[in-house]
Amino acid sequence: MAFDMLIGSEELRARLARDIRENQLSHAYILEGGAGFGKRTLALAVCAALACEKHRAELPCSSCPGCRK
Repeated sequence: MAFDMLIGSEELRARLARDIRENQLSHAYILEGGAGFGKRTLALAVCAALACEKHRAELPCSSCPGCRK
């Protein structure tokens, strides 16, 4: 699932995507919110983007072996 498919904070999604592309991630992130807010979905998207082998503008590509893991 690409970041642009996530519903919610556009600013957060853009910042995470930029930080991943520029290899500038912080050492930790706290994902906070009630049940159903998408914390797990966001965490999985970040993991897929980090493992993405294609490193295109749209992260993650959701089709390479790294993303599918």
